[in-house]
This record gives sequence, C-alpha cells and structure tokens, in this order.
Amino acid sequence: MHPLVEYLRSDGDFQNLVDGFRNGDTEQWMAGISGSVRHLYLAALRVSSLRPLIIVTQNMQQAQQVYEDLAELLPAEEVAIFPDREMSYLDILAYSPEQAAVRLGVLEALAQGKTSVIIAPMAAVHQSLPTKRLFVEKAIHLKPGDEVQLEQVIEQLIYMGYQRVERVESKGEFSVRGGILDIFPLTTDNGIRIELFDVEVDSIRSFDPANQRSIEKLDEVSLYPIREILVSREQLQSLADHLQGRLEERQKKLKDAKLLEKLDRQVGWEIEQMREGIVFPGLIRYASLLPEANDNLLNYLPPDAIVVLDEPTRLREAIQTIEKEQAEWETAALEHGEMLPGILPKLDRSLLFTNKKLTRLFTSLFPRAVPGVTLQKLNTISARAGQSFHGQMAVLKGELERWRKSGMRVIFLAANRERGERLQRVLEDYRMQADLVTNLDSLGTQPVILQGNLANGFELVSFKLVVVTENDVFANK
Repeated sequence: MHPLVEYLRSDGDFQNLVDGFRNGDTEQWMAGISGSVRHLYLAALRVSSLRPLIIVTQNMQQAQQVYEDLAELLPAEEVAIFPDREMSYLDILAYSPEQAAVRLGVLEALAQGKTSVIIAPMAAVHQSLPTKRLFVEKAIHLKPGDEVQLEQVIEQLIYMGYQRVERVESKGEFSVRGGILDIFPLTTDNGIRIELFDVEVDSIRSFDPANQRSIEKLDEVSLYPIREILVSREQLQSLADHLQGRLEERQKKLKDAKLLEKLDRQVGWEIEQMREGIVFPGLIRYASLLPEANDNLLNYLPPDAIVVLDEPTRLREAIQTIEKEQAEWETAALEHGEMLPGILPKLDRSLLFTNKKLTRLFTSLFPRAVPGVTLQKLNTISARAGQSFHGQMAVLKGELERWRKSGMRVIFLAANRERGERLQRVLEDYRMQADLVTNLDSLGTQPVILQGNLANGFELVSFKLVVVTENDVFANK
C-alpha cells in the first residue's frame, strides 16, 4: 500500500465517506474531485472498508487510466481490469483470445477471492458470462493423494475449453502421455504436470512448456474454465434444432434469393458446428438461448462489494451508444444474411442504476440527479486540479511559497529513488528544499519527495495537502 493511501485515511472528508458505508448507507455520492485524487480516495476506501470494489467506467481507455493509478496505490495483484469483448461491424464478435484470457483470469480470481478491486468499462459489465455457480462447479481441484478417473478429467477439460494436443506448448492446451497429464492454464506462466500412479495423483509440478522440464512441486492445483460459454454436446444439439426451426421460418419470409443463400450458408454453417459439438467464437451471440450462459459480472461479486459508478451521466451515454451500435450491427447482419433476428440479448438498463441489491458509490466532479436513485449521503470534497509548471521553476517556487503561507503540506512524487534525487537537485538549484522520504509519518510544512507515479497532481484544500508529480513539474506544453 502506498504511503499516500494511509495518510489520506486521517482526512475528515474521507472518514465521512467511510462512516456512511459502515452505518449502512447503500447509495452515496462523492463529488468535487476527479483524476488521480479520486483514485486515491477509492484506494483508501478499499483499505479502510475492507470491501471489494468494482469501478465501472465509460470505456476501456478510462478503465486503463483508473487501473494505472490504483495499481500504484494498492498492491498490483489486488487490482485487475475486466476488458470488454471487441466488437466489429463485420461479424458482431471479433474474438480476441488474449482479452478472453484476461477476462477469464478475473473470473477465476473472483471465484477464489483473490481480487479486491476490478475496473470494468460499461460494455464489459453487460456482456454475457456463464453463471458463477456453473463456473465454480465445473472447476477441477487436485492435490497429491486424490483419486481421479483420467477419462473423466479429460472430458471435463474439453468441456472447460482446453484443446488436446500431442505436446503442450501454448496456453489452453493439455496432453496425456501414459500416466502424465500436462495442462497449460490461461492464468499461469508455466504449465502444470500431474503424474498419476494408477488412479491416484502422485505428484503435481509446474513445468516450462519451452523445454518441457519440471520446475517445482506444487501442493495443489485449481483449474477453471477457459472459455466464456460453457455448454454440453446435448445443449448444442438442442440449440441447433431450435435454430434450424427459426431458420426455416425466416426462409419462408425472405424473397431475396441471394440473401436466402447467404443466410443458409452462414447460419447453416453455425448449426452444423453445433451438431458436431464444436464451440466456436460466434456461439456467444446465442448466449440468451442457452441455459446458464447469460449471466453478468456483477453476479460474480461478493455480497459486500461496493459498485463505483464513475461519472454516471457518461455511463448512461455509454449505454445509449452500446444500444445504438448493437442495433446497427444487428441491422447490417440481417441485411447481409449473417444472422437470424431476435438473437442478440438486450441490455438491462436496470442492472446498475436501479438495482436496489447493490451498494453504490457515484463519483463525479459535480453531483447530478440520477433517475431512480435516492442518495442517502452527498460527500463534497474541496479540491483543485494540479497545476502544470512546464519546467518553469520560478512559477513553482512562487506556488511553494503560497502553499507554505496557507499551511499546505506538499508532496512531490518521483517514479523511483534515482529520479527523486534528480528532482531534489533541480529544486536545490532554484533554492527550493525538499526532503527525500519513504513514508509520511512526520510530514510537516517542509516539502518532501516520495516515490510514486500518479497521472496528475492535485490540491486537497480542506485537508491542506498538495501532491505534485514529476509530470506536473517537467512536462512540456
């Protein structure tokens, strides 16, 4: 945890926010701050409340900005981004194995209680997932001494999305050689080697897929599904029969011969894949027609999680944009004979804004009324955005003097010790003194230089704290 987080916890405004949740408030608003100072408050909220946070942003770019600050302020392994699936006008779903791996890694961490803060763009929150019950139930947990039926494990791995190969070299693969089962999960840097003695797990080791050599013994291993849609062959057969009926009904209504041909070729191919038991990337578009395949990220959260709605007005705009784009994709796909009508699931507008089961924190620079939301507490924090000095040290010196007269405590942030020493020398050249410190236990009126790297600085007026980043000092115009 960064020293700034611990230091902020003594701020009265922050304590009012925490006390609200401790006293049972389920809807609060935090206004007056934005950027890195908002992220600092959220990091401190996580530490003081000990409650998981999910921060919903307008888009992936904003999610990345929040992540970079929080990964600096909190242990990086406790913070994760849950990206949205990449969409395209051509095929509705542009499948990205890399992003799927990240998403599934977050679900796995949630299932194991390992992730404390999740940042997700609005689109990702609404996209279909297998139910948490199914995701957890289908996981495989093994330790030495367990008895297993190898054929059942193989069948389960295939159901979970693993591909059987002769030699495991890439993530998502598994192989069987005699009594040795090699598996490469999406969420580990190395493969997992399970050695069996008859039906008993004899040993579990990690191994390097590049040279196939074992690395170290493991006490246990947990293997979770590695695809976002979990479906059996029987369910695929049932879906294929259902879609065949809908395809035939659609064909009766269409008069365009070319469109009929394209629809039969595209949807017919998908139906054929289902009949053969093949789970293909585009199958996700049929999630609303499959049992236990149309859940969402919120249902993976612990019951005490706080849902942070970052700039709710922009989030509502994001929903409208998603709905518009989905409608355009669906219209284009229907016009090109690429899909059947009424397949894509509709967005649930009540998921975030009127769901009374959630504990929510709305954050924005200015508080605005949100339809369906009755705020129990408004927390307005007096703050100013940090100033950019663009290397003009005389201006910085003048501001330091103003801050000193106002009784403000000033913290400079430098990315590492070496850069902190460089900043100290530059300040000394202009007759400004700042002490290099590793904590804020004795912070007073003398400016200090602390290791850290936030996107931007700020002034917390009521708390009498100023944070200045290296970028604030040196960045060019």
